[in-house]
Amino acid sequence: MLVVLEGCNGVGKTTMCKLLGGRFKSLGYPVTHVREPGTTAEGEAIRPLVRERSATPLSKALMCLAARAECIETVIKPALARNNIVIADRFAPSTIVYQYRLGGVNSEMLGPVDEYLGNQIDKSITFVLDASVETIQQRIEDDSENVYRGKGNDYLESCRQQYLSLANEKNYIVINANENLCQQSSKMMAQILPAMGLELDTKKLSSWCS
Repeated sequence: MLVVLEGCNGVGKTTMCKLLGGRFKSLGYPVTHVREPGTTAEGEAIRPLVRERSATPLSKALMCLAARAECIETVIKPALARNNIVIADRFAPSTIVYQYRLGGVNSEMLGPVDEYLGNQIDKSITFVLDASVETIQQRIEDDSENVYRGKGNDYLESCRQQYLSLANEKNYIVINANENLCQQSSKMMAQILPAMGLELDTKKLSSWCS
């Protein structure tokens, strides 16, 4: 199972990926973590280029697709073949929101590549973490290395709305990232385990938050 965590920069995806990984490991499941762009040597080389403010949305989209293709072929598919839980810090929805919808890149041009890459994964579940603009802004400003520092509230609200719109279109699961981490992770596990065909142990879920 590929578990994808999405949302605007600053909603807490990276923290939640680590927490979910710990939850699965406590249940005895092997976990592989990936991030986009990144993970592979090629992806990590691309990552700083994508984060450059001077890079155009089209070049960023192409680089993200290249990084994703490499990650799918060399990391994700082999991990899934080993029955690992793969937890992704961003995936295809980020390209749709940031490059296509906010960046203005023609999705009809690159959409078929996106679709082809997505079809390489048999089973996945996607969560969109949604927080208030005020919360996002605070977290971004507290991170001196965040490339989205200085983005105004209008941009952040546009990002939020695009993610919520995409979640509605694609039936992604929206998680309130204003809640505490335990509540968020429990709600996600309550969706993931049944999707994997596994029994949901409510007592175990409750014990994580006690």
